[in-house]
Amino acid sequence: MNEKRCIFHIPNYVDPKGLSGSNVRPYKMADAFRQNGYAVDVVMGYGKDRKRQIAEIKRNISNGVRYDFLYSESSTMPTLLTERHHLPVYPFLDFGFFKFCKTHGIKIGLFYRDIYWKFPLYREKINVLKAKLATAMYRYDLFQYDRLLDVLFLPSVLMKQYMKEIKPSLPLIPLPPGTCPANSIAQRDGLDDSLRLLYVGGISRGVYDLTNLLKSVVSVSGTELTICCREKDWEAEKGYYERFLNERIKIVHTWGAGLKPYYSQADMSCLITNQSDYRSFCMPIKLFEYLSYQKPIFITDGSAGAEFVRNNNIGVVVQPDEESIKSALQDISSHRDRLTEISVHMEAIAEHNSWSARARTVEAVLCSQNQKEEMR
Repeated sequence: MNEKRCIFHIPNYVDPKGLSGSNVRPYKMADAFRQNGYAVDVVMGYGKDRKRQIAEIKRNISNGVRYDFLYSESSTMPTLLTERHHLPVYPFLDFGFFKFCKTHGIKIGLFYRDIYWKFPLYREKINVLKAKLATAMYRYDLFQYDRLLDVLFLPSVLMKQYMKEIKPSLPLIPLPPGTCPANSIAQRDGLDDSLRLLYVGGISRGVYDLTNLLKSVVSVSGTELTICCREKDWEAEKGYYERFLNERIKIVHTWGAGLKPYYSQADMSCLITNQSDYRSFCMPIKLFEYLSYQKPIFITDGSAGAEFVRNNNIGVVVQPDEESIKSALQDISSHRDRLTEISVHMEAIAEHNSWSARARTVEAVLCSQNQKEEMR
C-alpha cells in the first residue's frame, strides 16, 4: 500500500519560538498532517534552504515517489521579498516549484494568510516608495496563485470580497485556525465573587483598541480584567492606557505555559476591540486558544470571529461602544450560570475545530480535486 505523503511549503523562515499566528500556524498544520498519517516533506526557511529541499523533492518525484498534494501557506511578506535583506534573489524558486508540481499532476492548495497591504493602515506604516514596491509584489503573488493553484484557502469567507484579482473558477475555501484540546483545564470555583475577564493579545490602538473595555470594567463593580500582552507593546502604549486603569485591572507579560494560571482563574476570555474593515474578516488564533481552554468568549460584533462565536453559541457578542459593553457585563454578572453551560458546550465545539480537523479539510478538498481529474 502506498504511503500517504504530502508537501508542506512556506516561502520563508518561521521562528519555532515565535508567538504570533504567522509563526504558530505553520508548525501546527505540519504536525496535524503528521498526526493524520502523512509523511510530510517540508519546504521552509530562507531561499538557500528551500532550494535544497525543493531539489530533493524533485528527485523524489523523478524517482516515482507519489505526493497526494502540496499545501502551502503564504508569508506575511511578498513571496519574492522573504530573505533577511528583502531582496528578490530567488525570483523563480517557489512559483517555479509550484509549476513543476502542477506539471506532474500534484494538486496545490495555499492558505492566504492576510491582505493587510490593501488597507490604509499598511500605507501609513511605511514610506510611499516601499509601499508601492511591496504592493506590486503582493499583486504578483495573487497573479501566480490565480494561474497555479487548485484551491485558495482563506481565514474566513468574508475575505473573499477583497480577492477580486482571483478568477471566479478558483475555489476559495475558509480554513481558520485550530484548537489544541490538550489545553483544557478545570473551570474556576466560586461563581459568587468577581467576574474575572482575561484578554490575551495585541494592544496597539491602530488595530486593537481596548479603551472601551477598560472604561467598562472600571465602571462595573465586581468585574476584574487581566491583560496579557508583550512587554514592548505595553511600553509603547502605557502612556495612553494608564489613565483608564484601577486596582481591578492587571497587566501581565507571559506566554505558553505561563498563561495557564491566568486561564484557570478566568471566567471569560475577551476579544473586545475596535471595529475596522481590516478586522472584519480576521479569525484570530487567540479565539481558538480561548476555545481550547473552554473560556466563554466576550467579543465585539462585526467580524468573522463574532459570527463564529454566535453561530456556535460559545460566548457573548456585543457592540463595541462603552454602554453596550457595560450593559453586557452587568447582565453576565447577574446570570453567571450561563457561563458554566457555555463552557461545557465549548468542549464539543473545540473537538470539531482542532488543527487535525483543519488538516483533514485540506486533504478532503485537494484529494477530491485529484478524484475529479481521474474521472475525466
